[in-house]
Amino acid sequence: MLRTAVSSFVIPGVIAGCVVPVALASTEYLAALVFVAGCVLCVVVGLVGRRTIGDASGSKPATELATVALCWLIMVSVGSILTWSAVRVTSDSGGAVALRDVWSSVFETVSGSSTTGLTMLDDASTADAWLQWWRSLLQWFGALGVVLFAVGVAEPSGDQDSFIDTEWSDPPGDDGREAVVRLTTVLAGLTVFAFVGLVVSGDPVWRAANHSMSAASTGGFTITSDSAAASSVVAQVVLCVTMFVSALSFGTVWDVVRRKGVAWYRRTQVRFALILSTAGIAAAVAVGAGEAPIGSLVFNAISSSTTSGFSIGDGYVAISAVAAVAMVSMFIGGSAGSTAGGVKVARIGWMGKAAVRWIPGDSEIGDTEGYTWDNSKVEVADARHRIMGAAAIISTFLAAIVVGSVVLAVANRDVAVGSVVFEAISAASGVGLSHDVANADANAATKATLTVLMFAGRVEMTALIVLVLRPIIRQR
Repeated sequence: MLRTAVSSFVIPGVIAGCVVPVALASTEYLAALVFVAGCVLCVVVGLVGRRTIGDASGSKPATELATVALCWLIMVSVGSILTWSAVRVTSDSGGAVALRDVWSSVFETVSGSSTTGLTMLDDASTADAWLQWWRSLLQWFGALGVVLFAVGVAEPSGDQDSFIDTEWSDPPGDDGREAVVRLTTVLAGLTVFAFVGLVVSGDPVWRAANHSMSAASTGGFTITSDSAAASSVVAQVVLCVTMFVSALSFGTVWDVVRRKGVAWYRRTQVRFALILSTAGIAAAVAVGAGEAPIGSLVFNAISSSTTSGFSIGDGYVAISAVAAVAMVSMFIGGSAGSTAGGVKVARIGWMGKAAVRWIPGDSEIGDTEGYTWDNSKVEVADARHRIMGAAAIISTFLAAIVVGSVVLAVANRDVAVGSVVFEAISAASGVGLSHDVANADANAATKATLTVLMFAGRVEMTALIVLVLRPIIRQR
């Protein structure tokens, strides 16, 4: 656990190194110096730690979950220090005076690393180029970490997209190195697709570079003042396609591109994703038609169901019924094994299958009839394990959202309860759509609560719980 945690210092170091060329090109030399120092220090600590600390063998699932949470804490802690330091040393605060506040810097870093997209910036278009790039990189590398966690450590509630050793039709092996290559290939491919599509559609190259990374990581950070509204209709379609595919299991994407494994239309999670997304779009259009443009309703519905955070207009804020539909879509989220957040389509699928069987009352405790998933039979014991895991994760998410909503409501007594709940779900599910509860002027309690929800939601709640309770568990 310790060796892996210390080695994770390399990740923020690499991200910092990628910002240096942009900072230099924009003549922000002090910001560049901060990122150079951060890069060197983090890489040295990570590599030295990896060479000198012994590797414990045979780690338990609880240890793996705690390790994931600890690595994420290291990443956001180092990232927050770099964000705050770089903003403080630049003459114009990087075009983001709000981030001179420590809490705001922490919030922004956690939002990026968790691919959420909530922001402290009033207008991201005024931020310096290095800061815009830093935010985009945090999302992109954070997305890669999210998928690795989902396929390697997370509770197995999904289908063949759940584990590294059974993730694709041709397993990459137990050490996970090939899995990293494949996941990076899929994420990079989606990013390139979005970038080329956006440039061809008329977006400026710099905007296309940042927004393509954000769409592929279902992150939501933009460099414009009005999210995706500034782009052409064709560019918005490119974003929709990228967001939807990025919210599918990367194992499925890998197999479909290589024409291997179960056909995409027979994959249960894909079918559930299509049904839920279509239902969300239809519901949003049905309740919002006449009050907002149909195109914006469709776009925002896709964004919320894929937990991407891009938006066109403010229909999800101004129209209460549309906001309610968005909250349901955000809570469900995307597919297991993708960059999307939420409780995941696979878990909703398993709970749906269990409900269909048990609610009529025809089944018994000793029922030996298996379940079908991806056109294959799943043994009863395995299916029950997945259903129990799905129920546990969904219950934990609900509890976190309820507690978070109560705290936010107390801290923001002048804000409507619906807006508070919307913000809590958006943070916990890693979406980024906002009713403006999250802003630079928010009090410390609000920023802290949303920060915890973003972090906990990104590591599926359980990892953070295990890390916090680990000392107690070890004593027992």
